[in-house]
Amino acid sequence: MQTILIICTANQCRSPFAAAVLTAQIARAGLDDRWQVESAGIWATPNLPPTDWARRVAAKRGLAIDDHRSQIVDESRVRSSSLIFVMTRNHREALAAEFPFSADKVHLVSGIINQSFDINDPAGGTEEDYEACFYDLQSILQEGFAHLRELMDAYYRE
Repeated sequence: MQTILIICTANQCRSPFAAAVLTAQIARAGLDDRWQVESAGIWATPNLPPTDWARRVAAKRGLAIDDHRSQIVDESRVRSSSLIFVMTRNHREALAAEFPFSADKVHLVSGIINQSFDINDPAGGTEEDYEACFYDLQSILQEGFAHLRELMDAYYRE
């Protein structure tokens, strides 16, 4: 099974959002027997739940992230992942510094739609900040799902 790893800072908002959205898309596409999605944080404190706003915003859209617990990115996760998507250029730089072997499989989430922008962290913000973050991630993952399939297929052939 191929693994897509999604990384943010604390693994309590953005990456759980993206993982939930992408997992649902993968199931709808009938690819859940081939792909799995995991998430982690660059500077996560292990075993923390998503923030209250993250849980509420996801629940409004029928996505339950209540059981998610934060985990820190480590070499094992990086090595076992087919593709890695990060929220910011700083995340990409941090991964390149710590895991230089991973450079070819690390991409900005916005790269899925052939853009290059950071996804802002809503942590500590308002409900509207969380809503905007969720909307951005959902839009990117929906619009870019065909491109993501191409990336995964290309990785599988290698």
